[in-house]
Amino acid sequence: MAVTGVVVSIYRTPHLDASLSHRMAHGRGLSSSIIRGMGRLDELIRRTLVTLNLTTAEWLALVDALVAAPSLPRFPLSSIAPTLADELAIGCLRGREDFDGPGLLARVQAMPPAELLSILDTVERFYARREEENEPPAATLVALGVHLPPDAESPGESS
Repeated sequence: MAVTGVVVSIYRTPHLDASLSHRMAHGRGLSSSIIRGMGRLDELIRRTLVTLNLTTAEWLALVDALVAAPSLPRFPLSSIAPTLADELAIGCLRGREDFDGPGLLARVQAMPPAELLSILDTVERFYARREEENEPPAATLVALGVHLPPDAESPGESS
């Protein structure tokens, strides 16, 4: 879905204002600064996604665990591991015995911010795409640029 010529409302925060003010120096406008920043962010996410070494089952567990993230007004990267830990502890990921929950949690806790950002962005785009497309969850992940292991052709998903 291409978005062209659309007017967008942006809720400016002190952090956003500070970030943009540095970028708007040298005569750059607000739109230009945002477009440049989003382009860089998109490139970082695309490059990071292909380096993440997660199985199909691990991706689907993360998608299930972070289901509420896209609807929250603020979901910091530091919330990903505790949310996954909570979901594992209360048994919300039962039926997903095809991955090592404690192992995934340890890996997520050790991830650098770029990897966490890529996961959160992918989860948000996953649910947005699922509203529009009727495809298997693994196919949705692949369409979003996630590199899945070869066994992704036979997903047993529930998302």
